Amino acid sequence: MPASDVIIAGSGPAGAMLARDLARAGASVRILERGGETPASAPNLWKLWRRKEALHVAPGVALLRGTRVGGGSTVFYHTAISPPLEMFSHHGVEMAQDLAAVLAELPHQPLETPLLGPAAQRIIDAARSLGLPWQTLPKMIDQELCGHGGCPPDAFWSAASLLAQAMQRGAKLETGIQVNRVLFQNGRAVGVEALQKGQLRRFMGGTVILSAGGVASPVILQRSG
Repeated sequence: MPASDVIIAGSGPAGAMLARDLARAGASVRILERGGETPASAPNLWKLWRRKEALHVAPGVALLRGTRVGGGSTVFYHTAISPPLEMFSHHGVEMAQDLAAVLAELPHQPLETPLLGPAAQRIIDAARSLGLPWQTLPKMIDQELCGHGGCPPDAFWSAASLLAQAMQRGAKLETGIQVNRVLFQNGRAVGVEALQKGQLRRFMGGTVILSAGGVASPVILQRSG
């Protein structure tokens, strides 16, 4: 394969935003996604299981995940919890400005009361009756599009918008490619080895970014040594 400036494993929120920003900066970007296009039907846990969007980490223990274009942003309830900035700062990673830049372009407001389901409202009422400081979680939902106790599919944010912007800038998205390990040369990452249609392939790049999610990225790192 011709070498790219950047190889990104995973098309979820992190990979998609990196691809968009790097493509804007003029880099040649190739995004490798294990899954295919996001199904049109709304996801639920049973559908994820049937589509084998799970990683078996121990006998009888499976972690469900969004293995499709857009990753977890297409599946998991669109909750927008900020990262623990103090913990990252302790390790010399300052994220406050980056977090502010991300939140400036994403919807992230607590759900308004009319949009809360009856079960959620009962939990809130019970918690507050016990004196617990219950707060609704911020959600990546455009609530202006919602009404009558529900939200249409296009109200829920996903990484698809970022991927579209990345591809408008020349980034290439390839699906059905499972990144297995990072390739090294003289101690430096130079590409990845991946499985596509049962065949091992190599994708070379000046920079390799693993954004396959909190479940899959550690597995790739383990396989890479």
